[in-house]
Amino acid sequence: MIEYAKESFMEAKEELEPMFVDHYNEIALSKDKIELGPDWDMYQALEDANLLHFYTMRENGFLAGYFAMIAMRDLHYKDHIFALNDLIYINPKSRKGFNAWRLIKFAERDLKDVGVSVMHINVKTHKPFDRLLVRLGFERSEEHTSE
Repeated sequence: MIEYAKESFMEAKEELEPMFVDHYNEIALSKDKIELGPDWDMYQALEDANLLHFYTMRENGFLAGYFAMIAMRDLHYKDHIFALNDLIYINPKSRKGFNAWRLIKFAERDLKDVGVSVMHINVKTHKPFDRLLVRLGFERSEEHTSE
């Protein structure tokens, strides 16, 4: 049985730590320069300020996926709240059917309820899931480059 929920990021920390390692191993490009080192204090501060919105996908009670968004008033459009994703990951064994679709839709409904006007979801170019996002109604809007 799969369940989607909004949870406390910090309360899920113990379950998240091993998944962060899997997530990092799968998508990080600069492992030779940048080691994984989550800033748990900053996550706590964002959660305390009600800026961090954390959504989970649990399979038979076990954490199988997560989606973390930071939502705040936009600096350029002060009358709007923009939500920017920090993390999105689903365990490879759970990447089937509509699991990712349902996790994103669950988050989207909740974020709209808290006043979010725009959602941005970053996609790694070497691990794209653009087709899913287009089907969900998202439009490609920006590109980023990094060194």
